[in-house]
Amino acid sequence: GRSYETLPSYEALQEYAFSPSETYVVVSDLNRRSDISRLATDISAAMESTPGVQISLVGRPTWVVFADQLKEKFQKADTYVPSRFFQDGDGRAVKDFDAAYQAAYDAAPLKSFPAYAAMGYDVARYFLPHLLKTGGDMNGAESCIDALQLDFHPERPEMWSGMLNGCVYLIHFTPYNTVDKIRL
Repeated sequence: GRSYETLPSYEALQEYAFSPSETYVVVSDLNRRSDISRLATDISAAMESTPGVQISLVGRPTWVVFADQLKEKFQKADTYVPSRFFQDGDGRAVKDFDAAYQAAYDAAPLKSFPAYAAMGYDVARYFLPHLLKTGGDMNGAESCIDALQLDFHPERPEMWSGMLNGCVYLIHFTPYNTVDKIRL
């Protein structure tokens, strides 16, 4: 069976006796970057001091705003962050977009999450062709899963409701120096 345990604080992880034969998922609701950074460091330290243990960290959607600053710590702590959007700055498509943006506007795109320039690009690249293809009827629109930051999967939650973009991801900062965008 599985067991669940609540610790009084993230400081309690420093003394927690992790077993090398168990798998753990640490779920956190921390919000401050300094606290999140410390937690990820503590998780990494626990993995290093207990060979064989498997620990993954699951954070809040707001953690995606710290993806650039804490990427290495997130990767060492095998971190998952639920999010509706993500742009991997190391991806070839993103680097190409940034270079084209720089050439067109003589300035780099604004560094933010979500990345507004990329979002505008994704929206235009998705909606313009689909509006033309479907004659303005988005009921016939297909999913798009190769956007820079924001994939589209339009669906109706109820028969007479409007369309909703059903894309949600788990952003997985892996210990293998990669970032995976897992579509749920």
